[in-house]
Amino acid sequence: MTIDEQLNRFDEGLRKLTIEYDIFLAGGKKVPPNNLRFQTDQIMKRLMEERMNFAQRFRFNQLVAKFSVYKDLWRRQTQDREEKGVLRSEEELVSLTRPEQAEPSGTRDYFREVIQDPSSEKGKVLVLYQELQGMRLRNGEKKLKMDVDQFKDMISQKMHQLREKQKHENMELVVFLDQETQKVKMVARAARSRNLKS
Repeated sequence: MTIDEQLNRFDEGLRKLTIEYDIFLAGGKKVPPNNLRFQTDQIMKRLMEERMNFAQRFRFNQLVAKFSVYKDLWRRQTQDREEKGVLRSEEELVSLTRPEQAEPSGTRDYFREVIQDPSSEKGKVLVLYQELQGMRLRNGEKKLKMDVDQFKDMISQKMHQLREKQKHENMELVVFLDQETQKVKMVARAARSRNLKS
């Protein structure tokens, strides 16, 4: 297996792990996806020993940073779930277990993140930014002409607009590939609200 194939496998493992943790944290499964997490961790460790070119090393470092942010997030959310017994509604659980029906029509690739305060949730903002940029590159589009701080400011502005209109504390951001236009789009919405395209 080539290094690029291993990197693709690492990336895909992270995507699957994110979905599995979403389902677990929503109450859809009783135990966390430890086996999948172990497998993904092993792929990362094997890649650490490989000799890579600059582009491969850059991509690997991005994936490792994302994995690190996720692991910390999952640890805190799992602990919170155990301490408070937080459960989501059946409607939200269906949304997590059947994402292809929960996201905008025409979606074949997506990533979502829920943010309450962009300034204090920089890890989430960074992951969202990297997902958006990566999806655009995979689709043959140019990178956004803004850095992560400008991206954070844009999200903060969108959240302010949503709160003025709908009085919601949390904002869900979904990055997806629209099959109709073949363009990567980002949708910002409050919980159980109509989508607002940015």
